Order: sequence, then structure tokens, then C-alpha cells
Amino acid sequence: MKDILKYLTRENITLCIAIFGAMGTCLGWIIGFFRSRKNISMQIIKICELNNTVIAYMTFQNHSRLPISINNLNLIIDKNSYAGFNGPPHAITIERTQNNGVIATKEYMTISFPINLPSLSGTSGYVFFDISKKASENLSTPLTFEVSTNRGNPIQMKLSLEKWIDWEKMF
Repeated sequence: MKDILKYLTRENITLCIAIFGAMGTCLGWIIGFFRSRKNISMQIIKICELNNTVIAYMTFQNHSRLPISINNLNLIIDKNSYAGFNGPPHAITIERTQNNGVIATKEYMTISFPINLPSLSGTSGYVFFDISKKASENLSTPLTFEVSTNRGNPIQMKLSLEKWIDWEKMF
């Protein structure tokens, strides 16, 4: 007991408290960094190719505790970049016909850019890519996307889907 008591001085107790406080501060910084860093994910739900365009129904998720804005989304095919329609939302009109007459018309809107994602949230929508005829012949999965956000450099993601679907099943 005497051996332990000689180490329990005021200076040693103060030193232990200071060391534990510094370790707690460093641990808080590390945890805060990993919680607030840019951490987004995307997933292709459905995708089709039609007349030199790619139409994808995608989900976007923000796994960070800070909000993020996706400013631009590019599809990269053979080292060529094709921008997702980043103007006002683009309407995709589908008409169902039978016996030379239109029986139904439905309009789908593409997702509007920028895509603003609050912390720990997500959204989904159609993204329209206008590609060249040469690129439409070389489509395959996985597809490479370049995502530009308001936080940091653009990141590239490879997303795959088991198969391309017919445009009629897309909608």
C-alpha cells in the first residue's frame, strides 16, 4: 500500500487528468471527422438505352452529418464525359397506343439539379444522359459516374446493374 500511495501525489493526479483530457479531445476530433466527411452513395435502380440516350432511375444518399449538394453528374463512356441533364427538369413523355390510337399518356420529370441532400437523407429520380451514337454501341455495366459536389473534388463511382431493361418496362 505504501508503494501505491507514494505515486498518488497531486502532480501525478493532475498529469493523469490532463492525459485523459487530451486523449478525449483527440478522439472527439477523429469521430467528428468521420461523421462529417463527404460520404455519399448512389445506386442504379433501373436503366435503359433509347435513341442515343441513357435514362436511369437512381437513388442518392448522404451518409454524412453535414448537408451536401450534388451539382453535376456525368456518365463516362470510353473516356468521354456525358453530363446528366442539369438544366431545368426535363420531361419524358410516354404514350401507350393501341389500334392506332393513344390510350394513355404519362409524363415523368427528371430530377432537378442541384440535388440538395440534408444530413443522413436520400432522394431518387430519373436522370437523362444524351450520349453519342458511338457511345450507345459500347454501353455495358459497370458504368462509371463522376459526381461533383459542393464539398471537395469530384469523385468517380462505378455502379453496376445486372441487366439493361427495355424502355417500356422502365416506366
